[in-house]
Amino acid sequence: MNIKIKFLAKEYLTSDIAIIVYISVAKLLIHLYSNAFANYGIFRDELYYIACSKRLDIGYVDQPPLASYIMAFSRMIIGDSVFAIRSLPAIASAMTVFVTGAITRELGGKRFAVTISCLAVTFSLIHLAMFTFFSMNAFDILFWTISFYLVIKLIKGSTSKLWLLLGVLMGLGLMNKITFLWFGLGLFVGLLATVSRKELKTARPFLACLIALFIFLPYIIWNIQNDFAHLEFIRTASAEKYSSITPVDFILGQFLINNPAVAPVWLAGLYFFFFNESGKKFKLLGFIFLTSFTVLVVNWHSKPEYLSPAMPILFASGGVMLELISYKKYWNWIKYTITAFVIVFGIVLMPVVLPILPPQTYIAYSKSLGIAPSTAEGNTLEELPQFYADMFGWEEFAKTI
Repeated sequence: MNIKIKFLAKEYLTSDIAIIVYISVAKLLIHLYSNAFANYGIFRDELYYIACSKRLDIGYVDQPPLASYIMAFSRMIIGDSVFAIRSLPAIASAMTVFVTGAITRELGGKRFAVTISCLAVTFSLIHLAMFTFFSMNAFDILFWTISFYLVIKLIKGSTSKLWLLLGVLMGLGLMNKITFLWFGLGLFVGLLATVSRKELKTARPFLACLIALFIFLPYIIWNIQNDFAHLEFIRTASAEKYSSITPVDFILGQFLINNPAVAPVWLAGLYFFFFNESGKKFKLLGFIFLTSFTVLVVNWHSKPEYLSPAMPILFASGGVMLELISYKKYWNWIKYTITAFVIVFGIVLMPVVLPILPPQTYIAYSKSLGIAPSTAEGNTLEELPQFYADMFGWEEFAKTI
């Protein structure tokens, strides 16, 4: 009996579910450590969210209101220290890893697939950065990832009531960040372009759309009452603030911001949906990604990170595709090679996007890697990238007012 229990315990502790839990917890601890021991102050955007949380409304010029309400809730429950306000994004990061692992299993992935997909989302540089501080972006990524999971369950024939839940989630996603529209557009395109179009003969997708619209309605009303201020904000940012960014920058940026070592994973993920027999039944998910990608390229001045919410689905499908490749004769080495590269590159590049090194140490470290300070907003920089530079000087500035 004891031998059987030990065997079952060992089997569970090395199972794909256990691996998902391990990496999710590791992701959480990485961000909690950064939050607790960072050598930097509060980020400029966090000050703005705090200000909005003190003046709650149904809309703001540059964002829908949900993130501000989340900030208000966070401040009420756990306070407004840097560690406190960054705790919910840290939890969201772990949840994103967990759901990505769950997606991988739904796509047919086993232990290696869930390992590489969870590591990919953990060590994706842009995801490390987005979950480092409080903003709508952290929750945007989580909303997209959960929505992908629900779509997979619907493709596999789960209860039609999931359409209602998807509608709620899409509505919340829109109230967090308007770019969730790309998910909805991609879902519609995918339904039209795949065998899932039969769903359009039912009321379910349209009911989900109505639910999302109802939840999003307050922000629509706010924009009508304020001369569509948010649309003007987007237009101005594209025409001026990000005018130097080109589609080439956007496309090449995907290889950099997602960690160069992760590129084989998401490229394999795209292949999985459109060219692999076991992946074609999930082609709808690929269309959601491609629609989002196309919208951003056509926009011409899109920042590379705008695609980050859609990447977890490719990390998941990429893990499955690479696992299938590893089953082929002479290809087993791919498991160890890609896993090692993702981890090593992730650890080496982590200080570039996670504030864990003192400023002077970071400057020396980034120079040793040949990384120059960067900004997407056309500002003049000294030795720190804008992301880090904007974590300094606010207390001193406040004293001058």
